[in-house]
Order: sequence, then structure tokens, then C-alpha cells
Amino acid sequence: MGSMMSTRRVKLYVEAQDISDAPPWATELAARRATLSPQEKADCVRRLRAEHGWTYAKVAKLFGVSGSAVGLWVKLDAPEKRARVNEQAKEYRERHRYRLAANQRIGRDRKWHGPGVRAALWKAQDGNCYLCERPLGPELKAVIEHDHRCCPQNRSCEICRRGLACGPCNTIIGLARDDSDLLERIAVNLRPAVAMVTARLTALDNENAPLIDGA
Repeated sequence: MGSMMSTRRVKLYVEAQDISDAPPWATELAARRATLSPQEKADCVRRLRAEHGWTYAKVAKLFGVSGSAVGLWVKLDAPEKRARVNEQAKEYRERHRYRLAANQRIGRDRKWHGPGVRAALWKAQDGNCYLCERPLGPELKAVIEHDHRCCPQNRSCEICRRGLACGPCNTIIGLARDDSDLLERIAVNLRPAVAMVTARLTALDNENAPLIDGA
């Protein structure tokens, strides 16, 4: 609560600043703030402070940002500092990427499918895709697959829920519009086609095989 009040007071302080004495060059820079480089922003702050005695609060009012943002412009002006901060932020996102994604997935599951549904399906299927029967991999990456005639995309209920599926299987049946007859015809025609090409490749390998002395 105290922190919120402090932030509010700082914001009111910035808004109360008189910037009527802003030099034209600074006003022009503030108008195109979004296109300025970090170096240009930092140079602007330093010039206003040195030549006109401006505070961070006045600069913040002119540019329409918070006082802390202006402080960061100066603090991170040095390329090595910016690179270090950016690298630290990248490392944090990488280190916590799966945890953050997992929390989001758990929240969506609870809202769209119901609590405990994923875990129950995973246990019932022994961690395998209910379509291809291969291991699903990370539990939270499996798809709760359902019949779209009942619930819309990303949601399911006890009536339309069919099981946990891997990503490729979910894509395949989605493109086939759940037409099992179509998928069966594809499988029937694919087997001989694959066998035919395999035979051609084997014959080609035999033709290109090196001759053995004395053969």
C-alpha cells in the first residue's frame, strides 16, 4: 500500500512540473521520442540538466514518461551497460521460460477443461498419445484433444473430450477434419508408395556400391 502511494505521489509530482521554458530543440526531440536512440535520449537529458538546470521530473513531463525511465536513459547510456542489462533479462526469460509457460498452461487448463483433467488423462494413457501410442514427452505440451462439434477450440467437456494427443497427431486429424475413412485411405495408398520408393532407393544404392577386388 505504501509503495502504491509513493508511486502515486511521484506521478503527481511529475505532472505538476512547469515545462513552459522547454527549448525548441528539446520539444522537437520529445515529439519524436519513439524514434530516438538510447544515446540521443541520454544526450538530451544531460544537455537539459547542464544548460537549463532541468530535473529528471521536468524531462519526464516533457517526454511523457516516468521519472525512473529518464534515470534509466542516463544509467543505461553506456553500450556495455545496456548489453549487460539486456543479457540479464534474456537469461531470466530463458531460465524461467518453461516454468512461466507451465503456469500459463495450468491456468488455461483449469479454466477451459477443468481442474485435474490433464493429469487424469495422462495417468489413464500411461503418458502416451491416444492416437499413435507413442510417448507424449513433456506432459504440459500434450494436446487435450476433443470433438469440435461440441465445444469450441481450446475448450472441452466430458462429452467431447477424446484424450491427450501429441502435436503431430492433433494436426493430422485436424487437417483431415476427423474423417477416419479418409485417413485410412491415405494409409492404404501410402504403404505401397513408400515401399516402391524404398525399392528404387535400394536398387540405386546397389548400382552405386563400390566394386570389391576379386569379385
